[in-house]
Amino acid sequence: LQKAQAIRGYDVVKSNNSIKLRLRSLVTQGILVQIKGSSASGPFKLNKARKETKEKAQKKKPVAKP
Repeated sequence: LQKAQAIRGYDVVKSNNSIKLRLRSLVTQGILVQIKGSSASGPFKLNKARKETKEKAQKKKPVAKP
């Protein structure tokens, strides 16, 4: 993630703490899953279970009004 932001011109060294805080919050929300490591180090991936539940919630049918 930091490498991709550095390529785009984002100052990674200056905002390293905010990046780590965002990663931790995404892990606690269940959006990301940490594969290895601890804290905000190591690889991350998207949580497939959360993605499936979000798709199911969007497929609700509209309620007919009398």
